[in-house]
Amino acid sequence: MINYRLFFLFTLLSLCFSATAQIAQEIRIDYQRIQEELSQYTTKTISVDEMSAEGGELTGYYKDSILQKIAAVFFGERGKQLMDFYYKDTIPIFIVSTRHSYNRPMYYTKEMAEEYDDDEYFSSEKTTITEESFYVQKDSIIIWLNNDGNPAELEEEEKKMKTQVLISTSQRLQKRLAALKEEDE
Repeated sequence: MINYRLFFLFTLLSLCFSATAQIAQEIRIDYQRIQEELSQYTTKTISVDEMSAEGGELTGYYKDSILQKIAAVFFGERGKQLMDFYYKDTIPIFIVSTRHSYNRPMYYTKEMAEEYDDDEYFSSEKTTITEESFYVQKDSIIIWLNNDGNPAELEEEEKKMKTQVLISTSQRLQKRLAALKEEDE
């Protein structure tokens, strides 16, 4: 009896992993298509200074007036964040978040460091870059890849919170671009 239960559990888990792998493959195909066609899309770019300490910019990529991608960059004095949202039927399916963390604020020059008896000042060569990728289905992260490209090991609650942040960010960015698009029409 126990062997049947273990077999059933193993089969069920295998099917779940197989389904997730299939969905991830479909998302990769959509991502590749969008990247390959990017130069053919019409674009809308707007400034979003209110969304970060040092400003930012959004670019929406449209195929036949349908949003395919949003490229966002947000600047801060201690770094910048780039976020690329890929869409299928206006729903986010893949998100890449790249964070550039500066060792010191950009304005912190060698002279300023000396004045404050500090041995470190801003250097672009000391910037650390971390990247995370998110495969999304039905407003839920199904795969979260960390900076090493490995699946992140997370508690379900952390995954839910991150999903909410990413989806709400996507919605806010879409609304900003939609407002610009309405102005143009």
